[in-house]
Amino acid sequence: MKDLLPGMKTALRRSLFHHAICWRVERTDGTILTFTSHDRPLPIDDEGSPNTTRTYQPNNAFSTSALENKVNLSVSNINTFSLTSDDITERDLIGGRYDKAVVEFFAVDWLTLANGKIPLLKGFIGEVELGDLGFSAELRDISQVIQQQLLKVLSLECRADLFDTQCKVQQTPPLWAAALVIDARIPKDAQSPLDTSSPTAAANTVRPTVENGFYFEALGGVGSGGSPIQGAGITGGVEPTWPTVEGGTVVDNGITWTAIVARQLDGTITTFHDRRHFEDVTKNQAEDYWKYGLVTWLSGANVDFTMEVRDFKAGGFTLWEAMPEPLSNGDSYRVQSGCSKRFDEDCVVKYANGHNFDGEPFIPGQDSLSAYPNIK
Repeated sequence: MKDLLPGMKTALRRSLFHHAICWRVERTDGTILTFTSHDRPLPIDDEGSPNTTRTYQPNNAFSTSALENKVNLSVSNINTFSLTSDDITERDLIGGRYDKAVVEFFAVDWLTLANGKIPLLKGFIGEVELGDLGFSAELRDISQVIQQQLLKVLSLECRADLFDTQCKVQQTPPLWAAALVIDARIPKDAQSPLDTSSPTAAANTVRPTVENGFYFEALGGVGSGGSPIQGAGITGGVEPTWPTVEGGTVVDNGITWTAIVARQLDGTITTFHDRRHFEDVTKNQAEDYWKYGLVTWLSGANVDFTMEVRDFKAGGFTLWEAMPEPLSNGDSYRVQSGCSKRFDEDCVVKYANGHNFDGEPFIPGQDSLSAYPNIK
């Protein structure tokens, strides 16, 4: 039910209603755009930001299909609308800045704005397409959210996302510091630090203060000679000389650190080919180590844009989609590793994190339905 102010109800009973349609768009980065079909700016209180009034600029930025609302919880029609405002650029659309942006449509009495709003529709921007005269986008009804799967469904792939609380793999562990309390990492469990807000909090993986392409973890266990490896304790007063070979070890005040490939590194383009392909000769990780990861640009024409990595080999990156602006030699970026959500390839081999795999990798597949006993 739409709860209208008394003044709006009175205005709707009149034979002449001074209405204007308004659109409010809030992107995931916090940017808010406001437009109206009226021929002059309209100052309207923003319910999403208390004590804030936003000016809705006259601009037919959106041309929508018919708005449809239903009284039950079924999903309303998927509306397509065009984006034609100068404030909505091709660069931002292609760069994904409007992905999942919240769009709200409502009507107002432009003659008496104190009468409040008539809510029309609220949803999320879905797929965006480029047309001859502008851009068009799907508006996904907000009621779709309550129809999503809430319970876990049997899955061969991991349901967790890399670096989340279920996965527990650390994306950016704390920098090494003196007197840092260290907990031994349990084999097959990339447990997260207990508290990274304190420089003396318990951790099991650290980064060197000068980046060298590796992280270092304290892994408890037994060495080749049967002697215990110390994976817990307190770091010393002087930072150790870190090895630069995967699997290399160094002792720090009784703690044995083991080198693992860093999961997030900064880099610079040394050779670019087009908007999807570039090379960085300093990245010598194994083939596809950065596959399914994310590249975020720190400088250049695409600064602050992020794109998923499709392939990585011998320092060469291929992105899933072209960046909105051309790449250039010298552009700096930050890349984080990715995960294919498969048990053996990534969870066990790449991250040694099989204990936290959130899936059922050993359930029989469809081929088992037609299998028969082997008489041999």
